[in-house]
Amino acid sequence: MNSWTRLCIVAAAVITLTAPATAQKVQTEIDSHYDFVRLKTFALTPLNPKDVLNKRPEIVNELKKELVSELEKAGYREDEVHPDFLVSFTADQQKYRSSYTESATGVNAESQTYNSDYATRTLILDLVDPGTKKPFWHATASDQYSLGTMEKFIPKAVKKTVEEFRKEAHKRK
Repeated sequence: MNSWTRLCIVAAAVITLTAPATAQKVQTEIDSHYDFVRLKTFALTPLNPKDVLNKRPEIVNELKKELVSELEKAGYREDEVHPDFLVSFTADQQKYRSSYTESATGVNAESQTYNSDYATRTLILDLVDPGTKKPFWHATASDQYSLGTMEKFIPKAVKKTVEEFRKEAHKRK
C-alpha cells in the first residue's frame, strides 16, 4: 500500500472517529395503564446520596434548570408540596479511547499510532407516581461525542427526552 493510500485511510478514520455525533438516541418504557390525564404538576426528587453526579453540583444544577424549563414549556407546573408526579434523574459520562496503528515496513521504519478520544453521555429520567412510589415512565437519552462537554449534552438530552414524554402523554389523553 503506498503512502498516499495509507494517508487517506488514516485521515478517513480520524475524521470518522473524531466527528461529534448529531443524533441522540432516546429510549422509553411506559406503564400503559397509567392515567396521564391527571398529570399537571411535578417535583424534582433529590439525588441519591451515592449518585456519582453529587460530585458535579454544576451538572446537577444545570439538569434541574433544564428539566424545570422543558417541563414548564410542555405545560406542566412545578409544585414541590402536592405534585402529580416526581421526576427522578441522573446522568453519566464514560470516556473511551480508540486507537489505530499503522504498521511500518522497511529496516528503519517505525509504526505510528493514532488516538481518538470520545465519550458516551447518558441521561436517565424516571417519572414516578408520588403515592405508589412506582415509576410509570422511564427514559434514557444517550449520545457519543468526541468533542464537547456534559454541559452541552444536557440541554439537548433533556429537551428531546421531555419531548418524548409530552408526545406519549398526549397520546394517552
